[in-house]
Amino acid sequence: MRIAVFVLLLIGIGAAKGTPKTAYVDKNAALGLVSQYSRAKSWALKGMVLLSLGPKWHPAAAGIVTKSLESRDKRLRAYALEVLKHTDGDALRRVATREMVGALVDAQRSTNDYYGLRARKVLEVIAPAAGAKTKGEWMRWWGKVGGSYEPLPWKEPSAPAVKRGPRRTVAHPFLRRVFDLQENGLELVIVIDSTGSMQPAIDQARDAIVAVVEVLGAIAPTFRVGLVTYRDDDDPGLKGSARVLAKLSRNAKSVRAKLASLRAQGGGDAPERVSHGLDKALRSRMGWTKKAAKLVVLVGDAPAKDENRAITLARMAHTNPGSILTATGKATVKPFIISAIGASSVSEKWFKKIVAAGGGSYAQISTRNRGQARRASRIVHHILLLAFGARWKSQVAEFLRIYDRYKRRKYFK
Repeated sequence: MRIAVFVLLLIGIGAAKGTPKTAYVDKNAALGLVSQYSRAKSWALKGMVLLSLGPKWHPAAAGIVTKSLESRDKRLRAYALEVLKHTDGDALRRVATREMVGALVDAQRSTNDYYGLRARKVLEVIAPAAGAKTKGEWMRWWGKVGGSYEPLPWKEPSAPAVKRGPRRTVAHPFLRRVFDLQENGLELVIVIDSTGSMQPAIDQARDAIVAVVEVLGAIAPTFRVGLVTYRDDDDPGLKGSARVLAKLSRNAKSVRAKLASLRAQGGGDAPERVSHGLDKALRSRMGWTKKAAKLVVLVGDAPAKDENRAITLARMAHTNPGSILTATGKATVKPFIISAIGASSVSEKWFKKIVAAGGGSYAQISTRNRGQARRASRIVHHILLLAFGARWKSQVAEFLRIYDRYKRRKYFK
């Protein structure tokens, strides 16, 4: 299924706001990224660190790029290759070690034509004088020059260096966010309207949930997801106005099954009981933990019948999370982030007020018939964006673009 999957970082490619697109990652910053790479516990985190190298970087980072190209995880290989594809040509010829070029030539043995072609494009920049074009030509060229190959001498670029933090670490806020999720975890509860007009959005969420868990689970090893649905007052199908369908769990298949069995019906007048769904999601018996990042995502296409109550709940969860999860001793409770995905412009005005109170973001999807997989990919994109915040829109988009590109071309499942 063509679902664009997972999250994230770029200082150079799709550069973060305020960082020059041609910024140079100098030796100390490169060593900081090498340190961050060693801390990363998954392909996704390692991929994010690689993407932060940008178009110009010191050869001190060449080792982690080569290691990624040689990884058994094809996803990590894809990110390493894309980093090289977007590295400035002159800088690339100076950081391309013998081991790195050997890994690119070895990529010609891949059974995936797309990956092999991308690797050849990089080789053409590294060694234009080779005159090689095909797999066989590159392998024969390497057989002749591999033993004596050396990159061009290193020359410091004139681009401004990326600022670095203490202890040779890259103190970029996005990386700090990423590693916080790795260390402390992420918990997500989807609160979805299941009245009559919502079936297309429910189907999108159903197809997206496994992909969301695959990516966020790679970033936050203890990632858990839960599900709540709401309708209107005393809906007979829910035996009330809202129901917890799944408490927080690492079992994505179970949550997907709950979504698959959910049928949109009822509703009556336009406004729905958004606050009742939000109230169910914010109760401690959902299984929330104190130290994890906590995200609640409302998904609906109608205004809130009880707008003020929903705003109050969102504000309380964000500004006073201890009122939901009691902290003892020196323990602190990380705030809830209340975000929303609108399945119709009708809900936009009301949802934006709720997310403003809850410290979150608003995104909108289309339920028009553009292909179920494509629509599901938008759900994935928006949930990841909401998990990281609108500030990191370009980073999330770039990470997903690479993942989706290689997945669609069947380089990995």
